[in-house]
Amino acid sequence: MQNRKIEFIGDSFTAGYGNLEYGKDSRVKNAANTDSRRSYAGYASRFLDADANIVAVSGKGVCMNYISASAASVSTNGNMTEQYKMANPILPGATSEEWNFESYIPQVVVVFLGTNDYNGTNPRGSNPQYFYEQYKNLLKTINTKYPDAHIFAVPNHQALTEIMQKKQLRI
Repeated sequence: MQNRKIEFIGDSFTAGYGNLEYGKDSRVKNAANTDSRRSYAGYASRFLDADANIVAVSGKGVCMNYISASAASVSTNGNMTEQYKMANPILPGATSEEWNFESYIPQVVVVFLGTNDYNGTNPRGSNPQYFYEQYKNLLKTINTKYPDAHIFAVPNHQALTEIMQKKQLRI
């Protein structure tokens, strides 16, 4: 175990969802062709010679989850603000016990979320203040659990970038 510890919180980009190629089905993304060691989180932790705790679920957002363009309503159940606190996020048959935040205390936390909150569907983006408040609440939760950690909120969507520039997202 290395002395450096980084926690990565995110969605499919952080998980490395569908980042492996498998023959004819290489265009199909699923858990079978996912390797978190080949995600940016995996590469970054090895480059920095650090242990990594990757908390990532494909399709999850800060306050809204990915939905198809034809969906009639927004999916908010089990978003990353809720999943972050769980020991086994959304695994079938997993217990709903909370993660023991004392079992892994990182010096650095990287949050890479926002894409699924704003995936271009009709209900998205109508209330950026709600997104801002939920994002801020997630950062406050992280700061409460790891008060000595450096937290990096990585913008990966134009709306998040604009919110961070205008409000200078502070917790």
